Amino acid sequence: MSDLKLLITHYKILDTIKYLNEKKLYPTPIGIFKILIGKIDDDTNLLQDCPTFSRLTSYNSKKISILCVGLSRHGYIKKIFDSKTEELYLSITEKGNYALQEFHKRYKHSYPISKSNFVPQIVKID
Repeated sequence: MSDLKLLITHYKILDTIKYLNEKKLYPTPIGIFKILIGKIDDDTNLLQDCPTFSRLTSYNSKKISILCVGLSRHGYIKKIFDSKTEELYLSITEKGNYALQEFHKRYKHSYPISKSNFVPQIVKID
């Protein structure tokens, strides 16, 4: 099997997982999706300082899940089973850490904030 060509989106996912794993938190693909689109709820309320929070607003949860499966198949992330919730959660591997370090050596900038062209549908005009 050939190695996966990592895109900026892959690196954002890896960075999100690494950030959470360093805080002893393990996400599902839906949790990663919530962070990347910037959704604020009970799960993500304390994670707004994540470097990838609200940095990928144009993807849906299915696309993020597909990208996570690709990263898992190529060994960049692994799945950890939690017996309490009986769910699989994601953790970054050594290969994923190495790829992320190499990316940050080449590109020293942070991720740009995705800004959508939001046009308000109801406005007050004086």
